[in-house]
Amino acid sequence: MQTQHKLSQRISVSNNGDITITGNTKLYITIDDQNHVNYYYNKKGGSEGGASVVSFQVAKEVADEIRNMAVPQAKAQSYPNRPEISDPTKSKGAFGLPANYIEKLRKGAIKGTGKIETPL
Repeated sequence: MQTQHKLSQRISVSNNGDITITGNTKLYITIDDQNHVNYYYNKKGGSEGGASVVSFQVAKEVADEIRNMAVPQAKAQSYPNRPEISDPTKSKGAFGLPANYIEKLRKGAIKGTGKIETPL
């Protein structure tokens, strides 16, 4: 899932639920942590602040690789092609993805599962 502000929208969802990810600069996502999604959505001002939540299913092996290959933010410069653990005090599922992992996320996205949600 990604919580995004309308001015920094990177993931779009088509009418049939397919996703498109634009750009190759670091992309911050949350995997399997609805509490973190809600926290970040509210931090960005919720719908009144222009935030939205985009969710979609991804192949298990892609999600597992992101988790297993992630390095702490303090080591991210030494490992620029690996995901970084983002916001570890708030979530075990928040990651920053470099370009090569954005491509893996694109390829691993399950067609037709994308949607824009409003957190509870």
